[in-house]
Order: sequence, then C-alpha cells, then structure tokens
Amino acid sequence: MVMFIYQDGNFWFVIGFMVYLSGTLFLFIQADELEKSVRDNFWKINYFSNITKNILFAIAFSIKKHSSPTDSLENHPFEDIFENPYKT
Repeated sequence: MVMFIYQDGNFWFVIGFMVYLSGTLFLFIQADELEKSVRDNFWKINYFSNITKNILFAIAFSIKKHSSPTDSLENHPFEDIFENPYKT
C-alpha cells in the first residue's frame, strides 16, 4: 500500500510545531530587548504563527486514521483461500 506522507496526521502535527517554533523563535529571543511599540508590531508574527499552527492541527485531527496492517489481514478479500476446498 502506497501512502503519501501528508496523509498521516503526525505529519501535520510536526509541520504545525515546526511552523510555530521557527516563526516565533527569534521573536521570543529578542522580545525583552525591544521597546513596547516595536514589540507590539512584531507580535503579529506570533499571532500569524499561532493561527497557522492551529489550522495545521485541525487538518491533523480531521484526517481519518488508516487501518493497521493487522486489520488489513483480518479483512482480506481472499480469506477463504486456506479453507478446505472439499467442504460440502
């Protein structure tokens, strides 16, 4: 079974964290050294990163979980292949 990486919910969680952390890292490092007026302008970056992270989390929660490999064995279309062919 071929599964693309973006079909997995974990991918969207990781991307959400990466977007938020990379978008706000330098903002939080420099926040205490900035004046309040400048900090308020830069705080829009935090809002944008947080909204983007939440959208990516929503995508992750909305993706349907794929069945595990053991489930696919249980629902195999040829499950009667090992049954006795001479059964009456």
